[in-house]
Amino acid sequence: AIVQSYKHMGTLYAPVTPGPEIKARAVGLHADVRRNFRHILKSDASNAMKSTFVKSHMLSRGLYNSATWPPLGKALERTIHRAVLKPFRAILDVGRPVKSRSSDTEVMETLHLPTPSTMIRQLRLLLFSRILVKASQSLRSVLALAAAAKGSWASALEADFVYIVAYAVGTKYESWSSDQW
Repeated sequence: AIVQSYKHMGTLYAPVTPGPEIKARAVGLHADVRRNFRHILKSDASNAMKSTFVKSHMLSRGLYNSATWPPLGKALERTIHRAVLKPFRAILDVGRPVKSRSSDTEVMETLHLPTPSTMIRQLRLLLFSRILVKASQSLRSVLALAAAAKGSWASALEADFVYIVAYAVGTKYESWSSDQW
């Protein structure tokens, strides 16, 4: 029988889509919130300290290996967005009435967070910088050729550079094109 997916060192591998992996990560983040985070929420620690805990413990596990994900469709992007923001929202919503929860924008602005898709983008760009430093010329050439393939990791990286160019306005890099990045 052919294996449809398997888990290796905490990452769920499926042959066609990152969907099962992303859903498993979202479930894992939700479980971490229920299991570990409620004790921290009840503590007297500042919101900044609680946010640091989420970033260092929960997101390091929840976003592990996300730098290798190809471009995500809207539904998967929404899934990971909700899962990543849930513990941060819980920090701000402690003591609030159940029906009045913080908006995504309020959570990100108050806790000085990038969007979850930007977190993944940063991880992907960090991985790419390591590839540039450590990989052979042939691997870099293969990645350059793969950028044209829609849905490839390289095409996601190419979109990341376009994103950077759009947000470089007002910086010393605003005149750079995505090719220069």
